[in-house]
Amino acid sequence: MKKTKEIRKRGLYSSASVTENAPKCYHGPKLLFEEKATKIQTYACAGFRTARACRKDTEACTAYSLKQTISASQLCSLPQAERCYCHTCNLLFQVFFSLDWLNFLVGVFQGLGVKNVLCVGAPRLFDFLRIHTEGRHTFNTFLLDIDARLPQFYASDVFAQFNMLNGHFFKEDTGRAALLSFFESCDDRSIIFCDPPFSVMLQPLMVTLCSLKESMQKARTGNCNKELNSSDVNTMLVLPYFLGPKLFAAVPSMKMLDYKVTYEGHCRLTSAGIGDNSGSSRRVSIVRLFTDLPPKDIGPPPELESQFRSVR
Repeated sequence: MKKTKEIRKRGLYSSASVTENAPKCYHGPKLLFEEKATKIQTYACAGFRTARACRKDTEACTAYSLKQTISASQLCSLPQAERCYCHTCNLLFQVFFSLDWLNFLVGVFQGLGVKNVLCVGAPRLFDFLRIHTEGRHTFNTFLLDIDARLPQFYASDVFAQFNMLNGHFFKEDTGRAALLSFFESCDDRSIIFCDPPFSVMLQPLMVTLCSLKESMQKARTGNCNKELNSSDVNTMLVLPYFLGPKLFAAVPSMKMLDYKVTYEGHCRLTSAGIGDNSGSSRRVSIVRLFTDLPPKDIGPPPELESQFRSVR
């Protein structure tokens, strides 16, 4: 008799949400989690779901901030020869977008006429857009990221330390004011681009991204004093393709594009599956681009154009 194959259950929690008057920790208001099996609701850190991991990161970040004796602006005022940063302290395992993917994104932004990009957890894209000076197309950018090391590299007018799961600013006054100032400067088409951890809880993440989008739409510019329309602000985020159903359940307007997102520094995410002669499907990236833009507005990378045909 043939055995029925059971569907593997993923995750311990059926939902996670930000509630009013939620208890707080170093990483901001805690999320209310509901367990799948027992339906028991408990509060846990939005950055680290266990109390032990939260406490460990809090101690590390606090000690690290106390050691910082120079700001990004002070560092930039020094001669190039006197600037340095240790390459072995505070190491974290991270992967970054490949150069091919960054160039593809820039081409997409230019094709869409995007002038403003809010990067949520995508520091390499932020850096790439800042140094991009091809032609006359320049980008107005701002970075939100939880990484406590980044304030040493970015001035407070272009960066704020931020928790994308609960909308918490680690420096409430200066961080929120800087972001509002960026929103007020956005008088043209804008993109909110998010690169979350693969284990992210999508419900609270999309609440934060929708809130950022609404705030950007409401922000009026000093030049033309107009409100941005919903079509002027769009969202993009990158996730493993198998998280698509959860994302669509949270925000039905999101769509997945079948363009493989490639990274540097990870053998499983470096290949787009074409032209690299890797010989192994295990090297093809599982990460895809999701957006609320019409898919027809985003053409494929040049190396994949022959695989796509327009439908009339």
